[in-house]
Amino acid sequence: MNPVPENQSAAATLFDSVEQIFAEEARLREQPATDEQLREIWPLWNVLPAEMIPENKSWILGGAFVDTHREHRELLDKLRGVFPKVKLPLDRNAYHQALEQAARWSGLIRYVQTTFELHKAVVEAQLDYSTFDDVLSGRVAIYRTARELEKMQPKLLAQSAPALADIQHLVQRYDAYMRARQDAIGLLHPLVFLKSLHSKRALPFDERAIGLPHPPEDFPDHIYIARLLAFGKCSPKRQAEFFAERFLKLTHAQMNEFTDEFHRPTEGRRGKYLFFAVWLADNAPLFNAFKLTWADILDTARQHFNERSPDGYRDCPENPDNLKVFWKEQEDRLWPGQPRRITPPTGRPRANDMRAVPDGLLTPLPFVSAVQKG
Repeated sequence: MNPVPENQSAAATLFDSVEQIFAEEARLREQPATDEQLREIWPLWNVLPAEMIPENKSWILGGAFVDTHREHRELLDKLRGVFPKVKLPLDRNAYHQALEQAARWSGLIRYVQTTFELHKAVVEAQLDYSTFDDVLSGRVAIYRTARELEKMQPKLLAQSAPALADIQHLVQRYDAYMRARQDAIGLLHPLVFLKSLHSKRALPFDERAIGLPHPPEDFPDHIYIARLLAFGKCSPKRQAEFFAERFLKLTHAQMNEFTDEFHRPTEGRRGKYLFFAVWLADNAPLFNAFKLTWADILDTARQHFNERSPDGYRDCPENPDNLKVFWKEQEDRLWPGQPRRITPPTGRPRANDMRAVPDGLLTPLPFVSAVQKG
């Protein structure tokens, strides 16, 4: 057996050592964050400029890019002067998860601030889906999260050094409201984008419908606007732009299609409890958080339906058992194999269960315009 050359043996040893270092770094990065780590991070974090994005703060505290970013070096030196007993930078691998949690909290707090300062009126107008062409799902979700926490835990969002449990609670409530809005949009989506109205040919880009939620690529823009107008869900801005820039450029056939679709507002909207299902999906986080039974949910629904909706769109099941069956059919059809969206408590209610949603947190029944005449 020939001996292994000395240089090959040394290279193999070096390779093994590097591999071990990478493996250890990966192990450290996967370690869960702790409150002790967060207590070390927050004083440092809060000294950094308030307007700095959370990711940059994480990089600075972890020593990333200090060799190439002068600002990072200068801020790290400043922190060393303010906190001489702290070893900086922090171990970016050992503190990885904790820095991620700090960044997540800071990002969501900034999202709350900008939503209420800059977008509050737009978000509040979208709570009942009065428009369906520029839906701000994330803004609506963080708005509803903040409204709930203001009522139930009024000091939580004001914290400058939250514990891990507080961060996770904020994230969980935001994620719940985000999923609820996406579920509700998913229920409304096929009511606007009927399969029968998809184009049978590839559409040039300027003829494709564009909006939020994203229309299918084969859905014509003029049909999209007609459906939104007939549905009562086209924003004034989009409507004005369409008639000023697009309408007169339509072909004769496209104009006929637009007119026909505009005067078919109920097409695709036939079915029992269509908008009730949307309302249930949108408010599922509240039903779960406040431990409503099926009977409680039904009573709540009867009290909160949108009075602007025409007759025929405010119907709901006759009793709690029918409601349970109806909703589980929706869940099985739309989200098979996924966790239940609404999970009422089982057994006898406990004395501390609220079983009622505080005022101002439920969204109304989705707005539906009256049927167009002529």
